[in-house]
Amino acid sequence: VWTARYIDPLGTRRLIGSFLHGSMANALPMALGAQASHPGRQVISVSGDGGLSMLLGELVTARMLNLPVKVIVFNNSTLGMVKLEML
Repeated sequence: VWTARYIDPLGTRRLIGSFLHGSMANALPMALGAQASHPGRQVISVSGDGGLSMLLGELVTARMLNLPVKVIVFNNSTLGMVKLEML
């Protein structure tokens, strides 16, 4: 959600996500798919600590497939999407 608010998809920059469903743990798998389908592009995964912890094993997949995805993690010690939906 933070990325969608503050990063503009300008020029060749693209932003993919599951914004309408309030889902968690999708940033890294989506980034791996984007990197596999566009090997010449830089792909950055941005997620919270709660979402990343749900699919931490995907880092093994990234290594096994030699996918150079950059991973940015926001550590707020909470499940942010769950908290947002509860407000």
